[in-house]
Amino acid sequence: MKKILVYLFTVVLLMSLLGGCSKETKTSDTKVTPDKKYEDNNEKKAKEEKVTIKWLHHWGEEGVRQWLEELEKTYEEAHPNVDIEITAAGGDNYYTLLKTKIASDDAPDIYDVDLIADQEFIDNNYLTDLTDAPFIPNIQPSVIDSVKKLGNGKVLAIPLDVWGAVVTYNKDVFEEAGISKAPTTKEEFEEALKKLKDIGVDPIGASYQDRWTLDWELQNDYVVSILGNYDEEWIKKVQNRELKFQDDKNGFKEVLERLKERYQYVNRDPFGTDWNTVQDKLATGKIGMLINGTWTVGGVQAKNPDVNLGVRLYLFLMNQLKIKLY
Repeated sequence: MKKILVYLFTVVLLMSLLGGCSKETKTSDTKVTPDKKYEDNNEKKAKEEKVTIKWLHHWGEEGVRQWLEELEKTYEEAHPNVDIEITAAGGDNYYTLLKTKIASDDAPDIYDVDLIADQEFIDNNYLTDLTDAPFIPNIQPSVIDSVKKLGNGKVLAIPLDVWGAVVTYNKDVFEEAGISKAPTTKEEFEEALKKLKDIGVDPIGASYQDRWTLDWELQNDYVVSILGNYDEEWIKKVQNRELKFQDDKNGFKEVLERLKERYQYVNRDPFGTDWNTVQDKLATGKIGMLINGTWTVGGVQAKNPDVNLGVRLYLFLMNQLKIKLY
């Protein structure tokens, strides 16, 4: 590679334990110390009339994109010699595109991933060591400490956001269906689903055309049913591919069974429905809830600023928690 990449890190509350990468890519063996790196970069920028910074991301929500546009505008006004080129990719093909660009020496200068959980990025030196960067002291120490744990003691990323897997529901629709409070048990949850269906509203919005939404629906469940019963050795074995699904050591089959049970309560043609559509349906009261992430709120409010939303950790498993999440 011709350059060492700057890696933008997004902190999340949930880790996808089953992911992995098999594609091999190559990088330069060139090493530079942080001080020399920043010195060289500053000198280069001072000499060049125009600097182009390429930023690749996979955020689809309107609120985030507006923030990026404002960020780009503000920075370019303060630095006339800098041109920021921001490109958005779909969530399902984002990592494939990113790794293709890296392999073809067309890598972005800034990119985002959910965690520094993909060891390939570290092993192949795709991340700039920012440990001694002058702006690091401006970031909350506890967050930086979390990044260091993932980066083997180094700051290989900039924390940008805190995410969580949650259920976002339309309070007005719940009230119309006679649901006075958010369910906290499986029985209450099942009763709420039936009440929503009785008034002609699809209880759960499903947008499996965008495959990542199915991943996040599952995460809502296993963050409490599996990760809630935290077993570090089990997690390591899953990461190292020492366990199989059929072993079902920590109840993942039950997570899939509950997904099957919920399927009767989702909208029609879930595999032909995209994420943008279900956000619009929740904003207009055509569905009762979305089982996804905390970013759902901003996306739905962008479509209807007056929508009355509620947010909860995964509703019907809260009473099974063995650890306190908040």
